[in-house]
Amino acid sequence: MTPDTLDAPARDPLTQDEAGVRFARVADIRYTLNLDLDAERTTYGGAATVRFQRTSPGEPTFLDFSGREILELTVNGTTVDPAIRTRCRIPLASELLRDENEVYVRYDNDYDRTGVGFHRFVDPEDGEVYLYTDFEPYDAHRLFPCFDQPDLKATWELEVTAPAIWSVVGNGAETSAEPEEDGRVRRTFQKLRPFSTYLFAVVAGPYVSEFDTSGDVPLGVYCRKSLKRFFDHEEVFEITRQGFAFYEDHFGQPYPFGKYDQLFVPEYNSGAMENVGCVTFNESQVFRDPPTDTQRLVRAEVVLHELAHMWFGNLVTMKWWDGLWLNESFATYISFLAMSEATRFQDGWENFLGTIKTWAYREDQKPTTHPISGVVKDTDETFLNFDGITYGKGAAVLKQLRAAIGGEAFRDGLRLYFDRHAWGNTTIEDFLAPLGEASGKDLDSWAASWLETSGVNVLRPEIGANGVELRQDPDAADARLRPHRVDVSLFTGDDALSATRTWALDIDGASTPLAGDVPGTSRLLWANHGDHAYARVFLDDASLACVQERLSDVDDPLVRMGLWGTLWEMLRDGAIPPAEFIALAARFLPRESKPEILETNLRLSGVALARYAAPAKRAALGSTLFEAACNALTATETGCDRQLIWGRAIPPFIASKSDATTFLGWLDDAAPGALPVDQGLRWRILQKASAFGLADVAARLDIESERDPSHRGKKARFAADTSWPDADRKRGLFERFADPDDSADLLKAGMAS
Repeated sequence: MTPDTLDAPARDPLTQDEAGVRFARVADIRYTLNLDLDAERTTYGGAATVRFQRTSPGEPTFLDFSGREILELTVNGTTVDPAIRTRCRIPLASELLRDENEVYVRYDNDYDRTGVGFHRFVDPEDGEVYLYTDFEPYDAHRLFPCFDQPDLKATWELEVTAPAIWSVVGNGAETSAEPEEDGRVRRTFQKLRPFSTYLFAVVAGPYVSEFDTSGDVPLGVYCRKSLKRFFDHEEVFEITRQGFAFYEDHFGQPYPFGKYDQLFVPEYNSGAMENVGCVTFNESQVFRDPPTDTQRLVRAEVVLHELAHMWFGNLVTMKWWDGLWLNESFATYISFLAMSEATRFQDGWENFLGTIKTWAYREDQKPTTHPISGVVKDTDETFLNFDGITYGKGAAVLKQLRAAIGGEAFRDGLRLYFDRHAWGNTTIEDFLAPLGEASGKDLDSWAASWLETSGVNVLRPEIGANGVELRQDPDAADARLRPHRVDVSLFTGDDALSATRTWALDIDGASTPLAGDVPGTSRLLWANHGDHAYARVFLDDASLACVQERLSDVDDPLVRMGLWGTLWEMLRDGAIPPAEFIALAARFLPRESKPEILETNLRLSGVALARYAAPAKRAALGSTLFEAACNALTATETGCDRQLIWGRAIPPFIASKSDATTFLGWLDDAAPGALPVDQGLRWRILQKASAFGLADVAARLDIESERDPSHRGKKARFAADTSWPDADRKRGLFERFADPDDSADLLKAGMAS
């Protein structure tokens, strides 16, 4: 099909070629949207007026729209038969168009039930109805007729008629609320400067709310009524204010969209979505059980990630979906930078290494790896590579880029970028050009090496007759050597292992010498101090022996996390057996003081047991971990983070019926160390006991499901998903991120937009 063809395709994608043709034909787009909402109806009414300029006289174009029924359609005052619409497009013939155009569409529509489009949820606890939109990449036209592509930005006028007791939140602030005769209220919202269709949002329902400010920016947070008792909104406000201060300074631009609301919504497919001034979050981030500080850190990163998008993604937007990687990679990287420099969460880089970066290393070694930047032919392909490469590797190489050009040049380049492109659309070349200007470096070769290739190199110290050198090995599937900016540090000491010497190296070849002598024993040589390089870092023999004996003595927690990562890579390569990794975990993790390191490697220990250990050895190895965990629980203060981390980590360690029976006994207040058996742990205990066929567990699982409405909601949602055309795509996307190697943190990071 050529871009000029007005017939709808068999599916519902928009191709990049079609988007390019349409971009050349229309401009100055303005939407006026009226929605008619009611709690009782399972459908809604809409009326949309689309105004635009024609920039290519004599050429046709089309609106995207997949709503159920068009009741009235006019083009520049001429009534058009609604049957002209094909499956997902309203063709606009050239003879109907003028220099200035107005298309009016009145319609009825069904709510969506798969978390995309305009989703409707009925709370199983109290029967209340909640609505929200989610449109990335190409679902705004489920709600209303539009030019649904990111480079056709538009202004918006929104009017919503809804029950008086509902909160209704849009991109702009509410400007008026007029009572209707039927008891509902007609609300209108502030008109904002142009932004893309996928960032438009409407959220409605009896959400409860809290309000605050950041400077002169009004802030709001919302969740459904049945979760209010769990909602710790004060910390969300605190992180948001800290993010505002950091980004406005770092980007050199004030917040561009007036007010800022954050809404925690049910049955959400992703971690969060950066709708302009109306961010939606997965309500799993309203903690039903007491959260660890790591859980709070993860939520803080999501809050900062979405806030960063207000500038990078919303104020300045990618031209097409091949730029999605940069949109998400940048928000991921800059959110960790903001968290480490502007909030109390000073362990952010350990979390980044232990989750985001480890995820990227794993994805980059699979047969399915791909370059960071690639071709996206149509909107169906947008999320095909939405994975650990897009998020994890992209963010990691941006961290490396900042280290290579310097933090000041990176910040100054960003300020240039926003000055030049505010309210516009850009490509990767537009992003790199000001960074190159600010740093005085040509970044074209960097982009070719890092963005257009796949695979991960290995860095390792090598001791030879001529001294010590840092070797770079190519990836098994790619012989390319890449440039790296690394700090190689020597750790020595009797009580603690501390960095006593550091070599700052820029490498771009197979080997780089280290000047000076290095002791032969009782020392650690670590080739990625500060974790700036994106590479698998291995150890020489003396360093490995030191780590196996003294891992807990390394005084730099980021290096300790990196060393655990190296041990994990060695396990995956077959260089050490699973039993050795598990033994090291049982030995060193009870001494670990940093929750990020503890939580990450307890998780990996469970993966080592389930996926790498020989089946005949699992029961014994599982008991080793189970015993270490129980001892740690007994020796740890009741209710503290460390105790919660150990207790919640135990389910994957259960590899025998005997340990499962002991575990089940925890429900009768027999948990060691007075560990609180909260709602989430109760559910996991019963699930694990069920896997071993312990008596009466199935009935107790049903009771537990009834105790927790969230489980009923999940089951109802899955049942609804199976009947929808895109259910397989959504379930497949979830399963991609639900790899057993992934933690809940990684699932969050992978799905957060």
